[in-house]
Amino acid sequence: MFERLRQKIFKKSEVGATNQMQEHDPEDRFIDNGIHQYGGSFALRNGSYDNTYPNIARIAEAIAEISPVAIDGKGKEINPAPRLLEILARPNREMSGTDFIETLATMLLVHPKVYLLVWRSSGGDTVAGGDITLDNFAGLTFMENVAESVVDGTSTYHMGGKAYSEQEVITLSLAVNPYRINDGYSPSIASKKWATTDDFIAEYHNAQFCNGAVPAGQFTITAPSVAIYNDIVDRMQEQFRGARKAGNIMYVHRPTSSIDGKPEAAAIEWTPFAQTNKELTLDAVYNQANHKIDTIFGVPEEIKGHLSNSNYASAEVADYVFARRVVYPKLVKIYSRLTHEFNRIFGGMGFALSFNYELPMLTDTRKLQAEALKTMLDAGFTHESAVEALRLPESFRGLKLQGGAQERSAGAQKSEDALVPKGRNDRRHQGADECKAQKGAE
Repeated sequence: MFERLRQKIFKKSEVGATNQMQEHDPEDRFIDNGIHQYGGSFALRNGSYDNTYPNIARIAEAIAEISPVAIDGKGKEINPAPRLLEILARPNREMSGTDFIETLATMLLVHPKVYLLVWRSSGGDTVAGGDITLDNFAGLTFMENVAESVVDGTSTYHMGGKAYSEQEVITLSLAVNPYRINDGYSPSIASKKWATTDDFIAEYHNAQFCNGAVPAGQFTITAPSVAIYNDIVDRMQEQFRGARKAGNIMYVHRPTSSIDGKPEAAAIEWTPFAQTNKELTLDAVYNQANHKIDTIFGVPEEIKGHLSNSNYASAEVADYVFARRVVYPKLVKIYSRLTHEFNRIFGGMGFALSFNYELPMLTDTRKLQAEALKTMLDAGFTHESAVEALRLPESFRGLKLQGGAQERSAGAQKSEDALVPKGRNDRRHQGADECKAQKGAE
């Protein structure tokens, strides 16, 4: 309600604002004509980054291991590599290509939208923004504390008292917000409530240990005067306050009646009014919260180093699932989006960014593939054409199998030609369509 009132009063449309505004000049990142990248904290606002870090770190590290390549409209890798790839290998002075991709992956997994400021070469200097082309492109830096304003469908990005246009900034998102498409989405947002639950559990345990693992309650102290009461309280605090003093012993005198010799009422009585850890069943809550977080990010337990319930087969499957269902889709998303953004800013590149990524193979699958390869070799196909026809991974190209005919008939050659696919089915085709579309537009 307050937000609606604010918009009516100020007539201002701002979307995708990240973190809090901090005034700093991005031009200060340049020293000796080299691009400098400010460091930044990726902590979530609710402090739950430490809970999602095991998942985020494993994904970001795996993505950073893969270097980009350039492909033409037929999906073939371009050699020598274009100048763009040389710049991406060292996008700014503080970051190598690996550092940049790992940081980009981390940012995308945390923030709904990531902003990259594009730099250009101008008269021997490196300048942020301006008229950027493929020929004068000089590097990229991360924009932090950005306020994005949208007027009549056109975005302007404000940072450090300066404004940059859509032609000077690259925007990336890992997922879509179905309620506000332009805002983006991230796994960390999806896991926020469960990461916060994990924080609450940690806070509860910390409070318990700070209090000597004693559940909340009330001490009723019977004393003849306020001074004696205060003295008892001080001694109890001194002996029992804090986890290090848990288990200490305290002696309290309990007098007897002078009339009948029976003990008087206890001087100190304890009345608990909170449940213990066992009664709260925190283990179930903790396991549920972590299961939800793991489900959102998709990182198997084995990848995070939890092997107590694993064997060789399950670890092998976990490695494949992580590579195929977690890392590979994000690689496709990142490099296809970068290709789209570079084409938008440069007005076309004539090639697309992609990657070479061979998925880990399951033992049973590899065995079946090897048997199929041997069958084709026995039928008279060459090793190279059999690998192509079966669409086997690159590692099979160096595999030598014993047996197989050395001579082939003309009919076998025709059969072989029919089986060889027209295009390769490896992991670097996702940018070819856009490259073709770009050439058509030109």
